[in-house]
Amino acid sequence: MKPKYSSVNLGPVSFHSGMPIQPVPLRPLPQAETPLAPGDRATLSTPVPLERPPTLIETPAPPVAKAPAPDVPQTLSLEMGEVGAGLLCAGAPAASYSSSGTFSNNTVGWSGDPAPQAAFGQSHLPQIHGGLQYAEQVMPGFRGKMDELLHSSDPALESKLKSLADEQTSLWTAQSKLLSMPDHKLKPEEVKRKAAVMERLEILEQSQTATEKAIKDRFQANSRKAGEVAEVFLSRLRKNGQVADIGDRLKLDTKASARLAQDGIPENDLKKWVNEFHHQTGLPAPSQLKMSYTEERPNYYAPTDTVNIGDKFSKRMVLHEVAHRAEYKCPEISLANKDWVRARCQKGGFSSEPAKLKELVPNDIYTDGEVALEDTFIDPYVGKVYPDLASEVLSMGLERFSSKAELVKLYTQDPEHFFLTLGAIQIMHSKDRW
Repeated sequence: MKPKYSSVNLGPVSFHSGMPIQPVPLRPLPQAETPLAPGDRATLSTPVPLERPPTLIETPAPPVAKAPAPDVPQTLSLEMGEVGAGLLCAGAPAASYSSSGTFSNNTVGWSGDPAPQAAFGQSHLPQIHGGLQYAEQVMPGFRGKMDELLHSSDPALESKLKSLADEQTSLWTAQSKLLSMPDHKLKPEEVKRKAAVMERLEILEQSQTATEKAIKDRFQANSRKAGEVAEVFLSRLRKNGQVADIGDRLKLDTKASARLAQDGIPENDLKKWVNEFHHQTGLPAPSQLKMSYTEERPNYYAPTDTVNIGDKFSKRMVLHEVAHRAEYKCPEISLANKDWVRARCQKGGFSSEPAKLKELVPNDIYTDGEVALEDTFIDPYVGKVYPDLASEVLSMGLERFSSKAELVKLYTQDPEHFFLTLGAIQIMHSKDRW
């Protein structure tokens, strides 16, 4: 996330590990309305007679086809222990947008339809297609299960929430004059009717709060289950990339060693993190990987092929910075990532002109030279624009492969970014240069 350049001066190109992820507007997707389940009523007490009861005509939504769940090998259930066959059972519902306020989106297809081949300027589509195929190879049934857990809603809860909101709107609309009048200006029977309406509105609000909590609790429970699925996926992914450890080919200068010691990070831990990158991507360890300490913001400096570890280096930052190096070694990945950023920006209706990062995410860590294209990325920093092979797409995606929790966050917010990153890993597997 921070290559530097000698020929073009854009200011510091770096990343701060404490940078907050800003929630961004979600691209609305159609929702299927499902009737309430038998016995599940939104009416909680005797209806209050209205002065002018509105006439509500509801048109039933067409049935939504369910996508069949992929077959899951029995060995996968055994690997997952307690999760087992129950978590990976068939009949997963089709993924849909959730309005539960968890910033959950099924984004695959937002930049175009994934395909084995694509026209000029759409090289990201084959990379996403490769990621989708590779996910099935690493762990059959992974995508279907993650979509079921993270991108599907409970029809009964969502329908109940809508019914409660509709009744509240109807009451406020029909009784607005009565509710706006002070009691001393009302007749005794009107005061009683107003009190009954207010009581009903309070009951509806309490029920709405309880329903929203049930939706949130469901999502949190599903996220925990998704974490177990992600843990198995990461384990399989890393087993798939069997490469030699970097050993003494990792070179730290005296400044880097001193900084690690100051931060309490053993050099062996750093080697483990670097090895994990290569085991995960399948790339052989480089002939030499140089690390130094030159400034507090970690970055990769392409002209000298050196990673600046910055302050408080971590496994996540190793994945991020070495990923920058990968884009220089595999320029086809860089091209696909840049195409993806442009496509998402255009299809999302955002400006094609880069904006200053400090304006997209007010933070004094960014300089005037740091600009980005805007879209509904997991973080505005993903859209950062560079004048050469560098981007933040692979780095910001791959660093979220550092743990099951980070992987679940990425898949929750932007699964298209997940599969784009996985497609890059698949491409790197076929490389013999590094």
